[in-house]
Amino acid sequence: MRASAGTPYASLAMTSSLTFTDSPVAAGATYVYKVRAIDSSSRFSPLSIPDAATTILFSDDPVATAVTAIKAVHITEMRQAVNAIRAAAGIGAMTFTDSSLSGVVVKAVHFQELRDGLTQARSSLALPALTFTDPTLTQGVTVVKAAHMQELRGGVE
Repeated sequence: MRASAGTPYASLAMTSSLTFTDSPVAAGATYVYKVRAIDSSSRFSPLSIPDAATTILFSDDPVATAVTAIKAVHITEMRQAVNAIRAAAGIGAMTFTDSSLSGVVVKAVHFQELRDGLTQARSSLALPALTFTDPTLTQGVTVVKAAHMQELRGGVE
């Protein structure tokens, strides 16, 4: 079953395969999936825990510690992804500090806002909670890390 922004869960297909390719999908969207198994006696399992996937492509994926510098484009892409998952959850888009990141240094507040918006959306969709490296980000103290970006990306992919 699949749901997206403004649409309820709908059945997609039945397959005996362990994989499924969903199409068509819209660019820049988030989809939430639940699956169930059917045994040889045609009995259905309960629906799985939901899982979300976005159709947003990320630059420098994956970001690597001590290799990839975290840039404004990474934050911009994550803002799009977080707002897409919020739309799938039926909650409004976020307004972010430094709406334009042109010439702005990436800050801890940018990550905290993304974490807060993503956590709220995932909770609304009954998705499992994420665990973050450095649970508290302090401006001027916490060093922005590749791990922070990968954790956010993992929460929308």
